[in-house]
Amino acid sequence: MIVLSLDTSTPTIFLALYRDGKHYSMKYKGHEKHAVRLAPLLDYFLKTVGVIPKDIDLFGTGIGPGGLTGLRIGIATVVGMASPFNKPIVPIPSFHLMVLSFPLDGRIAVVRKARKGFFYCGIYDKKSLEIREISSPSVISEEDLLQRIKKEKMFVIGDGIRKFGYEDYLEISGEVLVGEALKRKDEKVSYYEIEPLYIQKSIAEMKLKSEPS
Repeated sequence: MIVLSLDTSTPTIFLALYRDGKHYSMKYKGHEKHAVRLAPLLDYFLKTVGVIPKDIDLFGTGIGPGGLTGLRIGIATVVGMASPFNKPIVPIPSFHLMVLSFPLDGRIAVVRKARKGFFYCGIYDKKSLEIREISSPSVISEEDLLQRIKKEKMFVIGDGIRKFGYEDYLEISGEVLVGEALKRKDEKVSYYEIEPLYIQKSIAEMKLKSEPS
């Protein structure tokens, strides 16, 4: 089986391929946007490993939360490769990919920047390559997030968290990227069913509630 999986939920493009028991991966982080860089990077990657889209049996893609434009570009690219051959796609929560790629076990909070004053946050317990979701990805205010970080003993990974005393950490392992696609293959969907995980609406609702009536 040949599996191609990618994630474009962060400023970095992560690509991974599995074939005949071997893993191949590549990533790109630079000044060029995903819309410009993803297609040529993917073309180079597939040519390097000697695979063409019709050879791929299963596709995987991170669905976020994350930058909506980057996510849509990644998903559209996967759909463009899968749809002509009616190949299945496995949607993978991007926060799960980040937690599984983190080198330490324990309680882990994934924190991503949302709009000003708000963050996406999901909390997980990780042991080896197994995780348990404690709090599913949701929108949290900066104040509430700071209180939770102070209250609970946990690792914090993500972007925009320097003000909480942490360094940015947004890594996804190639083996995890294709491994999750294989592990979740029973959750595969058709190319026309795949969508990004969109939780921005919650921010608007929170702001509406905070406004005086």
